[in-house]
Amino acid sequence: MLTGAAPGPARPVGGGALVPVVTAVAVAIVGSAVAAPLAQGTPAVLVGLAAVAVALALVALSCAHPVAGTFVYVATLPFLAGIERGALLPLIRPNEAVLVLVVLGALLGWAHRWLRDGSMSLPAPHPVDGPLAIFLGLYTLWPVCWMMLRGLTPEGSDLAAILPLPKLVALYLLVRLTVRTDAEVVRLLRLVVWPAAVVAVIAVLQVLAVAPVLSLLSTFWMSATDAPDDLAERGTTTLGSPLSTGDYLVLALVVLVCCGMRGLLGRRERLVAGGLLVVGILASAQFTAWLTALIAGVAILARFPDLRRRAARLWPVPFVVALLAVPVVVSRLQDVTTAGIPVSWATRWDNLTHYYLPVLGGFRFLLGIGPSSVLPAQETWRDVVYLESGYLEFLWVGGVPLLLGFLWFGVAVLRTARDGAAGPGPRGAVAEALRVAWWTLLVSTVLDPHLTLRGSGDLLFVLLALVVGHRTRTLARPDPGPSRTAAAAGGWGPPSAVTAGGPVPHAGDTPGGRAEAAVRRTLDVAGALVGLVLLALPMLVIAAVVRLDSAGPALLHQRRVGVDRRSFVLLKFRTMYLGGSDEALRALVAAELRGEDTAIDGSTKLAGDARVTRIGAFLRRTSLDELPQLINVLRGEMSLVGPRPCLEWEAPLFPADYASRFAVRPGLTGLWQVEGRSTMGTLEMLQLDATYVQARRSHGVRGDLVILARTVPALVRRDGAR
Repeated sequence: MLTGAAPGPARPVGGGALVPVVTAVAVAIVGSAVAAPLAQGTPAVLVGLAAVAVALALVALSCAHPVAGTFVYVATLPFLAGIERGALLPLIRPNEAVLVLVVLGALLGWAHRWLRDGSMSLPAPHPVDGPLAIFLGLYTLWPVCWMMLRGLTPEGSDLAAILPLPKLVALYLLVRLTVRTDAEVVRLLRLVVWPAAVVAVIAVLQVLAVAPVLSLLSTFWMSATDAPDDLAERGTTTLGSPLSTGDYLVLALVVLVCCGMRGLLGRRERLVAGGLLVVGILASAQFTAWLTALIAGVAILARFPDLRRRAARLWPVPFVVALLAVPVVVSRLQDVTTAGIPVSWATRWDNLTHYYLPVLGGFRFLLGIGPSSVLPAQETWRDVVYLESGYLEFLWVGGVPLLLGFLWFGVAVLRTARDGAAGPGPRGAVAEALRVAWWTLLVSTVLDPHLTLRGSGDLLFVLLALVVGHRTRTLARPDPGPSRTAAAAGGWGPPSAVTAGGPVPHAGDTPGGRAEAAVRRTLDVAGALVGLVLLALPMLVIAAVVRLDSAGPALLHQRRVGVDRRSFVLLKFRTMYLGGSDEALRALVAAELRGEDTAIDGSTKLAGDARVTRIGAFLRRTSLDELPQLINVLRGEMSLVGPRPCLEWEAPLFPADYASRFAVRPGLTGLWQVEGRSTMGTLEMLQLDATYVQARRSHGVRGDLVILARTVPALVRRDGAR
């Protein structure tokens, strides 16, 4: 069951009633960080009890109202993200601890509702999920696997370097599942804009050298490499970095402008918050942040022609802003070389040419170097060197596969934003903001890895989750009612018939079925991720060869029938010319279902099929055309093992005796693949499918592992392939 973002039944507690609770918890969390230096003389027991009390309050709030926990995380994000790991909490940043507690509370709440109501909501697949999952695998699993294949042992810094993206994906899923109504979307947008406005005020007070602000920032929000006197030079704020500060404020300003263009938020609210954000961006005193703001401004003006006409009437504003920015600009212009280039940019180029580009040479950029790009410095005035180029960072971490994975994910995000921008209401405004923000990201990533910057990466994934919306599918607890169709006691015995139109028995509807389903799904996700990571380069080569071999796309999107006869889009490499007729195939399948012998030279495949391309014939013999279906496995539309998904016109032709094949997810491989493939007709394939479904109830996951083990030798020998 899919549910959209439209408001449903009344929530137990109204959104307005949650506001003071969320505010109290957020203030308690930020206040704990601010008061930590003052508590140095306080007994450790009292400090520990206070921290435990705040943590329990957050878990309880997230358990009762998961959306409130999401609000707390977003509201406290810009004030906690700048605290280094180990400064306040061991091994973790405070904002990461808040996210863990919120997710824990939400999971406890969902588990309670599952046990109470017998059902729960899971994220429904969205077109952006597949590219995101592949990007996640290439960012995390691939670099570690590649290091180990080269005989290197990943260190703690390598493992820490891959954590930011899993955290962002967890935040994406949290927002998708908790923010449901338009009112909640607007409230979350305010929790993005106004905390950012507070950060902007902190940046201004910081560059004005206001002593209490500098004293506060010097406790936990100052880098170990900075001196206290350096705090007054640029607006590092509670995000701990002028670049992170500028990026966060730019994204918040983009959200504010797009909300204004859709008539959201009050006019006075937009003017006050917008003014603070603009001044805060200037106070960050970061050339890259100013450039990012310029890119975002151009993108906004290109997206909204009406805004260009309005901007012409506001011509005095830039002069006022420039006047306010004179002290900061003059200070920053002192840090330029004789060629007029910022010293930081000259240092960046020196780092690239002396530390990173030589290592990436010799085609080592193809598969990457390792997860961590931080290198020890050769100079005495610094300890480490950072890679300050986003695209080179991708090449360093995961090579060309990771870079292509990022670009594919970016295309999926832009398509999602484009489609969402056509809709009305707050989510349409968020889609506009995401569109502008992501184009800004693609351009600015030339200079810095903006996707994983403190705070700004979180905002991007929050916007993406809001655009995708609260689309869920309801998972009902199996009914422990009358016994279902019994399973055969022995091995892969003959199938039992299922009457047409009757209930389809599910393989998981047995004692322990839920646990087995969870294990099977875990194996599917892990196997698909590992497969996509290891086969990324071969798949890219196959896609290129398919495009060169004949006209048309490399990937074929074909509608197939899956579990419970639900239709889905199957992915595979195109093996046929475009525009061919399938009448001969339809006639062949109909004849086989009538029991006719259609085998020619031992194969039931169409002989001399003129629709198959040259490379397509090879891909079909080796089953390499099926590799993109690993994405279908990640989406939950398919499993690693199961019946092959049939075409939409085939399903109505199948006899009712074999309806049980639709009781499980279709698979990449199954009994048909290991028992003969094209040497068997359609009726024999259906019999094997029914046999698999029946025996699966008794053999469980162990039977799937046996089939997987038999698949590899069958593919190598090309048993029954044609």
